[in-house]
Amino acid sequence: MGAGEGIMAPASVIGKLRSLKFKKPRWGIRGSLFAAFAVIAGMAILISAGSGLILGQLGAMMLDLSGRDIPRLAVSFQRWARR
Repeated sequence: MGAGEGIMAPASVIGKLRSLKFKKPRWGIRGSLFAAFAVIAGMAILISAGSGLILGQLGAMMLDLSGRDIPRLAVSFQRWARR
């Protein structure tokens, strides 16, 4: 026997490996459309949840800024108005 001669797999093993291929599910047009709409709806839900979190953080930052900067602005306006 030369190098690599005894390494070949039997034909039955190769046939079993070929049958393990990933097969596309046969949903038909109705199933494919349902899956596509489900994916789009899921993405819309994720995007709206993420934007809700971001807008909540933005609102908190605006409240924080208005609590700090508006009184300072009001004092400077009163000083300017006294002139």
